[in-house]
Amino acid sequence: MASIYKELQVAMSPEELWERVKDVGNISRLFPNVIPSSELGENNARSCTLADGSQLTERIVAVDDEHRRVAYTITQAPMPLTHHHASMQVYPETGGSRFVWITDFLPAEAGLGEALEAATQDLATTLAGRTAVD
Repeated sequence: MASIYKELQVAMSPEELWERVKDVGNISRLFPNVIPSSELGENNARSCTLADGSQLTERIVAVDDEHRRVAYTITQAPMPLTHHHASMQVYPETGGSRFVWITDFLPAEAGLGEALEAATQDLATTLAGRTAVD
């Protein structure tokens, strides 16, 4: 199994960043260039259109306001995945927030690393001038 850990320091309050992260039906607020459109449907299924026009379907597993954490799994993807689970969490940090994104998937060679790198850079650009990629 492969695990990818991404972290950003964000110069906005945890409350403000959490409002964006927990808006699971509108993930393009965070990743507008990688996921230009998304919508939340029945049974917490999120449909995403990627920048190349391909489709991605995710199931939202949890939205936890107390811990500022969203968990989800990809159920259909353009790359061959046999397992996927991810979480995004917002932590208070001096001068702002820390955004942590952890993704576990199989097979390790699915190529998800490049996609997550592009998404992390998109997030940093979206929160322009308010982030430092770690």
